[in-house]
Amino acid sequence: MKKATMVILCGATVLLLSSNATAVVVFGDGGAALQGMLHSVTVDPVGNSSIDVLTDAMDDADDSYWAVSASGSSIATLVIELAAVQQSGNIFGIFDLGNSFNRIPLFDGSGFFGSKTVTILDDFSVWVNYMPAGNFSSNGFGYYLDTPAGVAWYSDTALNVDGMDHMMAYQGNDSDLLKLGMFPVGLFQANEYILAFEDQRADLPNYDDFVVLVESVTPVPEPTTIVLLGLGGLLLQKRRKMNH
Repeated sequence: MKKATMVILCGATVLLLSSNATAVVVFGDGGAALQGMLHSVTVDPVGNSSIDVLTDAMDDADDSYWAVSASGSSIATLVIELAAVQQSGNIFGIFDLGNSFNRIPLFDGSGFFGSKTVTILDDFSVWVNYMPAGNFSSNGFGYYLDTPAGVAWYSDTALNVDGMDHMMAYQGNDSDLLKLGMFPVGLFQANEYILAFEDQRADLPNYDDFVVLVESVTPVPEPTTIVLLGLGGLLLQKRRKMNH
């Protein structure tokens, strides 16, 4: 079967980086906490991230939905470095582009280092650590953060009950070297993204409540999400007819 595979690592450190950014983000603390996280994991330039969290975030319209950046039988990896408020009770995962209630959890706020593999097969079934975890309507998906308060925040701002953007995304710049927890020093590449979540309803968020690094994924512009969803539905209908 054709498949796209996402490998996920979690830890208790943070980092962020970006290129190609145009957004100007308003932080309650002026970006101090998130910027400090970036500096702390950057080993070259030493303790001085090249990313400015205030100006280097992707535009909100560009980080709502994603796809695995592989085709055919190629394998893509999604690597996540978790920087969370420990014991927060938050749960991080992915949700179906076609149904935001169709969610697959990956890590919670108490997670430390570890690894998981998420595989999306050509029938859009989703497997976690090689075990079936659910089914999506296409290869398109978003990220979500579920909170103990019973409110989930989505990468798609339109789905958030307060109408606020609760996730900032920063793209790798093929320049800075990062040291994440127990993992070796590595280059923050252009096919990697940092996702920084705010888990509270607030007018001035800090986006330091849950931070992940995702690898080998591609942001999907809004018109493309419609195409992905349409193709997904047609393929599923075709398979159902073939099975009957």
